[in-house]
Amino acid sequence: MNENDMIHWVREEAERGDAEAAMTLAECYMKGEGVEKNEEEALAWFRKAAEQGYEGARPSASQLRMGRASVMRIRESERLWH
Repeated sequence: MNENDMIHWVREEAERGDAEAAMTLAECYMKGEGVEKNEEEALAWFRKAAEQGYEGARPSASQLRMGRASVMRIRESERLWH
């Protein structure tokens, strides 16, 4: 199974309600593994995984949001200083 086939299969399973597959797909989007990196899509899949009962999804989504907020604060402070 190549990477495209794997992503396709994981997406199908996630869409069917498999929480572990949703978590895997979220991590792929977060890291850009097998798909184009997309933090919005990652957050959406983390939420779905959490809704489906995957306990590690909420902390992962929170970390991603916190990381994005930190980057935004850094960019804003850089903008103010330049």
